[in-house]
Amino acid sequence: MEINQLQKQQTQRSITFKAYGYYLQMAIYTELIKQTFGVECQPFIFAVSKQTPCDHDAFSFNSEQDQEYLKEALEDVKEHQDHIADLIAGRAEPERCGHCEYCRATKQITAFTSAADIEVE
Repeated sequence: MEINQLQKQQTQRSITFKAYGYYLQMAIYTELIKQTFGVECQPFIFAVSKQTPCDHDAFSFNSEQDQEYLKEALEDVKEHQDHIADLIAGRAEPERCGHCEYCRATKQITAFTSAADIEVE
C-alpha cells in the first residue's frame, strides 16, 4: 500500500473515531482507571462488525495524534464538568443534536421535512 493511501486511511479513521466519540470514551476510561487504581494504562479497541462474515480489527491509541485527541477529549470533559453534573442531577436539559440515542428517543415531530433535505449518513 502506498504511503499516501495509508495516511489517508489513518486520517479517515481518526475522523470516524472522533465523530463516534471513541477518543472521548477512551480518555474517560483511562482517567477513571488512573484515579481509581493509580495506574496509567494504554487504551485499545477490539472491534467486530455485524456483517456476515464479520470483519474485525484491533485499534491502539498510541500515536502522537491519538494522544493529542485523547488529551483534547479529556480537556473537553473537564471544561464541561459542571454542566455534565447538572445534566445528571436533572438541573439542566441536554442540547439536542438530532442524531444521538437521546434525541431519537425524545424526538417530537413539529413540522414536515422536505424530501430534498434528507441527509444520508
